[in-house]
Amino acid sequence: MRGDPTDEALAKLAATDLEALAARDPHGRTVLVYWDSGAREWRRHVDES
Repeated sequence: MRGDPTDEALAKLAATDLEALAARDPHGRTVLVYWDSGAREWRRHVDES
């Protein structure tokens, strides 16, 4: 994890199904899990390139 996450981000991470969020992509693409400060939730991004 990069940076200094807020207490809110850490609390939501503890309440998140991290295994599902960070699961491998079935097509082998790179998965990035990040904190979306605008939406105030953890998100998953799968590299489409």
